[in-house]
Amino acid sequence: GVIAPGNEASAEKVTSALQAAFKDKNTVGVVLRINSPGGSPVQSQIIYDEMRRLRKKYPDIPLYAVVEEMCASGGYYVAAATDKIYVDKASLVGSIGVLMDGFGFTGLMDKLGTRTGYAAAVGEANGPEAGRAALDGIDLDAVSGYQPYWAVRAHLLQRLGKTSEAVDAFDRAIGLAEDPAVRQFLLQRRG
Repeated sequence: GVIAPGNEASAEKVTSALQAAFKDKNTVGVVLRINSPGGSPVQSQIIYDEMRRLRKKYPDIPLYAVVEEMCASGGYYVAAATDKIYVDKASLVGSIGVLMDGFGFTGLMDKLGTRTGYAAAVGEANGPEAGRAALDGIDLDAVSGYQPYWAVRAHLLQRLGKTSEAVDAFDRAIGLAEDPAVRQFLLQRRG
């Protein structure tokens, strides 16, 4: 569901469940089932941080994400904190810092959105270099004003340690973001 205070996927409920799962002496692995369009950047960050803390505290317990129908924006950010992300070929996997207001995309934006989401998924599954290679296959002129492309590019460059290039991509994504919450999220990720 939507990651937000008071929802089933609130930071409070998710982190509490994760803490209990990791603390259980019989746990051999933790699977986080995700079916979310995202939601609050703050709630997503709290979940992400707690997952990283638990992985450090319990290094022998693997943590996996299994995506059902959708894993976008904050949901995808949460999934990025796991050891592995498993998706179905029909799962809708979105980008970090992206608003998905509907599914009526057609033509060019549909192709760009699909290719950008694919590059983000490849980057998580096969490493940031593979994700960047997938992004590099997209015509730069076509995506110059497409915020999700720049958010994904920034994230992958940051993971590659290319700080100055990542900051430039974050700045581009921030400049193209219309939603204040998305801008704030990207500013926090930029550092």
